[in-house]
Amino acid sequence: MLARVAEIERATGEERLRQSAAAEAERAEVAMLRHSYRDAAALYRKAVESLLQPDTVGWADYLNEAGSALRQQGLERGDNPALQEAIATHEKVLAEIDRATLPDLWADTQNRIGIAASHLGEREAGTDRLERAVEAYNAALEERTRERMPL
Repeated sequence: MLARVAEIERATGEERLRQSAAAEAERAEVAMLRHSYRDAAALYRKAVESLLQPDTVGWADYLNEAGSALRQQGLERGDNPALQEAIATHEKVLAEIDRATLPDLWADTQNRIGIAASHLGEREAGTDRLERAVEAYNAALEERTRERMPL
């Protein structure tokens, strides 16, 4: 960890921001291992804030990880608001990325929405969340075709 801090201190400008974000993401991964999912989500969001907006892929990846941390909070702790927040977080990613430019990231984000929505739908009355999950899974499959992803 000290070597990582020294590396960040030597970096300048945009590279320093990227390395700082990566360090926050590493802290988030440790929080995930400790099952501190809300803390992990906050650290991933801090990583997002460290990046410049033009770094769309890094920004989207960290924000998707924040959503996945919230999903774990919801699954393991029965925290339905965390599942709702996870869906909203992934939807924020979808609003910012271009499907044509980043089809794999777009499909991955749709899949993450499907997972969170399906778990929330299992707990709620009605079918709205389950229908949202099916929509998200079907959208992901538009990009994840057998031809493009045979495995």
